[in-house]
This record gives sequence, C-alpha cells and structure tokens, in this order.
Amino acid sequence: MTLDLSYGGVVGTVVEAVPELRAALDEHVRDNGEVLPHVFFACDLAPFVLAAWQAGDAEVLGRCLAVLEAALTSPDRDTWNLVAVSFVEAVGPWEPEIKAWAAGWPPALAAQAATYA
Repeated sequence: MTLDLSYGGVVGTVVEAVPELRAALDEHVRDNGEVLPHVFFACDLAPFVLAAWQAGDAEVLGRCLAVLEAALTSPDRDTWNLVAVSFVEAVGPWEPEIKAWAAGWPPALAAQAATYA
C-alpha cells in the first residue's frame, strides 16, 4: 500500500487501505465533480467508521483508524487539519459513548478526540 499522506493524496490512501469505501468515493465524485477531502471525511468516512464501530467490525475499524492515525501524524498540516476537523470532530467525541470509545483509539487520534471533551 502506498501511504501518500499529503492533502491531495490522503483520500486515495484511505480508500486503498479501506476498499469498502470505493463506492462512497465514486458517488462523492459523481455528486461533486471532484474529490472534496473535507466533505468526504465528514460526510462519508466519519459515518462509515461509526457504522463499523456500531457493527463491531473490528477488522475494518482497525484499518480505518490505522490510516487515520498515520494521516494525523503526517507532517502535512493540511492533512492534520483534515483529520482533526472533518473526521474527529464529525464523529462527535464529546458525546459520552463516543468519548469512551475514542479514548481507545490510536494515541494521536485519542489525544485529538480528548481536546473536544
């Protein structure tokens, strides 16, 4: 897997790590005419991750959180902002049930989620 964690490449990296998101990305591009990373992360990726968690799909969830952790710790400030705002914030880590779940995320993601508590 290629880890392009630049702002322009991170959506492709996420979909490469989690091919179950391919249909959502295709629909996103059809609807928007292009990839809008913040919209994809907030409106497609965040609900997908929440659904995987609620379904108890640890394998998919693990892949999602691993690539999001890598993106959040990349040196690209725009990528960091994308994950921090359009994923972490979209998940709603201030909600008690989500807060408890987010505390068990990989370290950088968990720390970012804790800033919303």
